[in-house]
Amino acid sequence: MATKVKELTLKGIPSDRQAEFFKATAPHICYGGARGGGKSWALRRKFVMMCVRYPDLRLLMIRRKYQELEGNHILPLLNELNGFAKYIDAKKTFKFPNGSFIRLGYCDAENDVFQYQGQEYDAIGIDEATQLTQFQIQYIATSNRTTRTDFKPRMYYTCNPGGPGHDYIKRLFI
Repeated sequence: MATKVKELTLKGIPSDRQAEFFKATAPHICYGGARGGGKSWALRRKFVMMCVRYPDLRLLMIRRKYQELEGNHILPLLNELNGFAKYIDAKKTFKFPNGSFIRLGYCDAENDVFQYQGQEYDAIGIDEATQLTQFQIQYIATSNRTTRTDFKPRMYYTCNPGGPGHDYIKRLFI
């Protein structure tokens, strides 16, 4: 007996800058700008679209603090996905019907990065990347690898100017 998969309807129309972000496939992709420019929305939407398109994709999305992660990503994803992807609270993970998943994590303290040691993610998104230190960003990036032949590993960064990682992100992209 076949199981019927719930239909997913995504709302919202991306701005021109968000659409550019969606199309990018470089190894490192940054979307910067002023507060309220839709960067977090774009990162969430990009990750959902990748999970729907590619079966068994492994994605990691990071914020500095858990409260930011919950408010900017967990709660909106629960609302947007509305049961399409199963949320596993103990793992802070959205599991899609095709086996893809988005794990949500945070790195408040410098040593929080070690929880990602030895893990492998096809794509990693760091929301407000300039709020992390250069060490945290570089350490998390070591988990961005894959053996897939249909998808190249990618790092996504969203950011505002300022913060402990500002100079590193600036050097990476400018």
